[in-house]
Amino acid sequence: MWKRFSALFVMAVFLLSMIPMALAEEAERVRAEERVQAEEGPVPVLISEPINETAPAPVTARREIRQEVRQIVQEGRESGTPLPEVRKEIKETVRARLSDKPLLVKRSIVKEELERARNRYQQAKENFLKVSETYAKQKEKFLRAKEVYKDCKDSDTDECKQKREKIKENAKPHLMNAADLVLKELERVKAKVEASEDLSEEEIAEIVADLDEKMQEVEDAKAVIENLDESSSKEDINEAAKTIREAWQHTKVALKKHAGRLVNARLGNIVLKTEQLEKRLYNARDKLVEKGADVSALDAKLDEFSAKLDTAADKYNQARSIWSAANTPGEVDEAAKEVHALLTEAKDALKDARDLLRDVVNEIKRLNSGSIDVAGADDTEAETETEEPEETEVEEEEETEEVEETEAEETEDPQETEENETSEESEESEEE
Repeated sequence: MWKRFSALFVMAVFLLSMIPMALAEEAERVRAEERVQAEEGPVPVLISEPINETAPAPVTARREIRQEVRQIVQEGRESGTPLPEVRKEIKETVRARLSDKPLLVKRSIVKEELERARNRYQQAKENFLKVSETYAKQKEKFLRAKEVYKDCKDSDTDECKQKREKIKENAKPHLMNAADLVLKELERVKAKVEASEDLSEEEIAEIVADLDEKMQEVEDAKAVIENLDESSSKEDINEAAKTIREAWQHTKVALKKHAGRLVNARLGNIVLKTEQLEKRLYNARDKLVEKGADVSALDAKLDEFSAKLDTAADKYNQARSIWSAANTPGEVDEAAKEVHALLTEAKDALKDARDLLRDVVNEIKRLNSGSIDVAGADDTEAETETEEPEETEVEEEEETEEVEETEAEETEDPQETEENETSEESEESEEE
């Protein structure tokens, strides 16, 4: 019986080191977020489809539009086509191509459904915080039992037997609480995804399906832990430890990947708004052409503005592609660095576009007797303001190295019979 208690304790220590410190930190981050929202109001979570989800890509589309306009003008001059007809053809071509340009695909969601989704997210967040508090309390109890156990490594007195029984009592609920903490974090991210106004239905379905799969994996691991009792063999205990460890390894990648799609989403939304603004600017340019204005200087400024927007969209799409291709913990960590760098470049390009926008608006006003016939252009200019993009990666798991160090311990020969070997194994786990 002593061997079984000791083995269960070893497994508990192993899993204690495995349970992600990041989730405890995430709970504190969520609380901090609530404090900020209480002071400043809610911060919208904005997620978007890739800019170039469908052909033609924005970069290619704009260049093709400009090329087609130049071609129409050139052909009109060569054929002697009346200017009104040339202007009409340009107007129809530009409007047709801009209307076909792929913008960020926003999710269509009714107000009532969105409100329900937001309520589910709020409830999931509260549940996560409650479980994190329960986990912290149970962890403290377990650590106290572990400290008491140190004095009984080489003793088999009645008092030590009671202490070992106490360890067993605290180990199992601690492990169950740890699994619950992972589950509640999965539920929180799932609810946050479902509450998004900007994810497409396809993206929602894809992410939710993956999170559901990971939740089931953790539930299965919980069932293995639930079946452990005082009669469980060391093989059973090691198998339970392995199941939990593998479930967490799979889960943390999913959490990072899907959380990463929620982070930096404001940048994608700004690109969308700037794309829409660009369309209105081209409409204003068309009207000036119809009036016979010389728009050569305006075209040059619009070309610069569009080029910066091309760069922002291109960097944003590269970041999304890299993030989508990362599937292992190492790949996700490496991708996070690349994604952050690319999104920073996209942000800088949008800032440049904002500066150029002022020149474009001023040129339109100059050509239009001091007014601008672009609805909301002055207000939309402010929308191109960009903020410092947040880090793409989720909080690092500070105890990952400890997990790797303890993996060898839980896979040792289950047929060990020498008490001193078991004591050494327990001591090593305690030190870690």
